[in-house]
Amino acid sequence: MTNVLLWVTAISTLGTGIATVGLVVVAQRTFGGAADQLRLLQEQAQRDSRPYVTVRAVPGLHGAGFWDLVVENFGKSAAYEVTVDAGPITPRDANDHISERLADYLATPRTLVPGARERVMWRSEDAPSMGVTESGAPAAVTCRLSYRNEQLDQFEETYPLDLMGYGAVVPMPTEGPRASGTGKELANIEKALRTLNVHVGELRH
Repeated sequence: MTNVLLWVTAISTLGTGIATVGLVVVAQRTFGGAADQLRLLQEQAQRDSRPYVTVRAVPGLHGAGFWDLVVENFGKSAAYEVTVDAGPITPRDANDHISERLADYLATPRTLVPGARERVMWRSEDAPSMGVTESGAPAAVTCRLSYRNEQLDQFEETYPLDLMGYGAVVPMPTEGPRASGTGKELANIEKALRTLNVHVGELRH
């Protein structure tokens, strides 16, 4: 009888040990899965709350042949020390009034709050008939963006801007029809309407 009780006790103890080990394994797997899920949620929260700064070239407010650069923060938090590296941009001649100031702008760190955008002159095409010479950035260039968030996390993105291909197909706002007549008031109204037409068209970019 004593031997039977000993065997029952031993089997019961062994069964308890096995069950305990099983519970530990299940707990570890559950905890590991929860930890992985928590890590994924943290990474998603970081992606959702970080700044996202982009650059793009759009038809310029000065009219056909001109291009502007738009720097914009689409993210949910502020971007600090934003700079744009577009390679060397130097004046081509004495009439180049864009390059030097553009290079200074790109190299100067700035802060962009969520939704903030800045628009600057980027390039003018060579158009002798209009009295305009090539100025500003090259027609094709790669821009390297650098900025950080409030937690000092550093971000870098690269954006190729190729106006030789894009510029050939992008729609340009027009000045609208020209009215006939020689009156000074009519000419002023015509000029104002054409300018307004161009600027309204630019707002779509």
